[in-house]
Amino acid sequence: MRRTWRRYRPASPTSWSWNGSRLAAIAHRLKRLWDERAVVLPGSLLAVYDLGRGLCREFVFSPDAAAGELTRAKPVLTTLARDTLLVIDRLYCTAAFFAAPGTQGCWGLVRWNRRLGKRHHEGGRLEDWLVQAGSGATAPVQALRYIRWRRGRSRYELLSNVLDPAWLSAVEALALYPGRWTI
Repeated sequence: MRRTWRRYRPASPTSWSWNGSRLAAIAHRLKRLWDERAVVLPGSLLAVYDLGRGLCREFVFSPDAAAGELTRAKPVLTTLARDTLLVIDRLYCTAAFFAAPGTQGCWGLVRWNRRLGKRHHEGGRLEDWLVQAGSGATAPVQALRYIRWRRGRSRYELLSNVLDPAWLSAVEALALYPGRWTI
């Protein structure tokens, strides 16, 4: 990942990712708790990673096990430095999500569909379009980049509010995204 990061480093000085999990799901992986039906570990965790340095920056506990990952991630958005690139999962692929970091001068790169492989952009057809997202009812209508790579029946899609391909090209976006699973 770090070699890929150095090669395809975006103009952003920092790039973060995060991942969350409910503790009940973790508890049932413990052999001693396999037969336990009650919620042993209430709450949930959200880990925030610095992709460029390969380390965990923040570890947030929420006692509310019912709170969704997006709800738990909103307070983290307020702590981001300007021009941070968020490389995150498709759960955040909503117009409402892109509006939040955009107001703080931050950027998002979000998977639209399938998990991306390491060599997804070699061969095949790469497309990069500007699209309008949001209805205006629950989130403002905003311009996003829709990046799609296709070869045969394989198709990988990303959305980003980085509109300038000189700042983050389609090839860079496709190369960087799988790095969120390497930490």
